[in-house]
Amino acid sequence: MPDHVHYLPDDREAGRWGLRLTGGGDTTFGPGDSYPAPGHPESHLFNWERGRVLKEFQLILVVAGRGIYEDRQHTRSLGAGQGILLVPGVWHRYRPDPASGWREQWLAFDGPAVRLLQTQGRLDHGGEFWSRVLDPDLRRRLEEILGLLAHRPATWRAEAEALTASLLPRLDATRTGENDPLHQAALHLAGDLHRPIDDIAREAELSPSQFRLRFRQVHGCSPRRYRQEALATQARRLLANPGTTVAEVAEALGFSAHAHFTRGFRRAAGVSPRAWRQQSD
Repeated sequence: MPDHVHYLPDDREAGRWGLRLTGGGDTTFGPGDSYPAPGHPESHLFNWERGRVLKEFQLILVVAGRGIYEDRQHTRSLGAGQGILLVPGVWHRYRPDPASGWREQWLAFDGPAVRLLQTQGRLDHGGEFWSRVLDPDLRRRLEEILGLLAHRPATWRAEAEALTASLLPRLDATRTGENDPLHQAALHLAGDLHRPIDDIAREAELSPSQFRLRFRQVHGCSPRRYRQEALATQARRLLANPGTTVAEVAEALGFSAHAHFTRGFRRAAGVSPRAWRQQSD
């Protein structure tokens, strides 16, 4: 399917299924391409530094490539077959990895059906994975919805919104639960940057090799890479304060030696903390 993006106006046909579809798209970004592409309405535009807060829900599926998502509580690596749910009122930002790019499919929607799930506390927080594998049925439904937006047959809106409503059970947080050991493992990796990974594997009742395999299947990267990205994210937030020295950032993140922090940051970010700070000025 070629690249296409659609933002839908309100009309009397919208919302018949308790859910109003407001947009959707299928776009490929190559390595180094600017993100997001120009041409989006002001309410949907954002850049990495500023982030964004939406007034609607969005589903983003990474079809190919990889990238990262962040909000105030989460840092998520995203790989092919994984997705994020964006909820109203939550600051967030995401982007493809400049080295790989990605192909994304997305839907934007709102309405009583999805708001009910939200008020019942049954929606995952922004950034929680809602598709852990490239589910053929999920892909088929997304392709069908996006095809309806592209070609507009006579009953396109009702059909597209009914298909979107059929995805809501997949967004129900009670299906996966916060006690998933791999979800907890990700929290431990990001929350304690120095705890041995093998200890976290044992807590998940997996051997180190099984843990690495399962973690990559769920989170799209190795436990070590996930921790590196968490380190880089936390470090960038501290480094953004010009009144904080690199040594103070290292100490705040639990590094006993400044050099150890610098090596870890360089592995994750590709540059030293000092160089990153200079580039960001």
